[in-house]
Amino acid sequence: MKFGKYFLTFLCVIIGIGLVWYNLPLEIKYRTKIQAANRFAQNLQNYRQKYGKFPAENDWHTLARLNPLTPYQAHVPEFKIIDNQHFELTFVQGFDPPYLRYSTRTQKWEIK
Repeated sequence: MKFGKYFLTFLCVIIGIGLVWYNLPLEIKYRTKIQAANRFAQNLQNYRQKYGKFPAENDWHTLARLNPLTPYQAHVPEFKIIDNQHFELTFVQGFDPPYLRYSTRTQKWEIK
């Protein structure tokens, strides 16, 4: 009888933790990724101010230099130029969505 109560309590706690995690805001759930990507976005904006354009999407050397993440993560987040003023950063985890995406047009992080 005691085992059943403990098991039911444990199961309820696990489900409760899962629900809390699922409903957390993006800024808390993906805090470290967002902080690193915000520094990367600022470095890209500084690069644009200095050189008048963003680095090419396939200029891996420059992007790795601007990206604050460690070298083996240099291609994370993905960088996509929209136009001369705007770009998007996307964290792709695996093959299937949802993806964490930042656009300079909206100035927001979203799950897409």
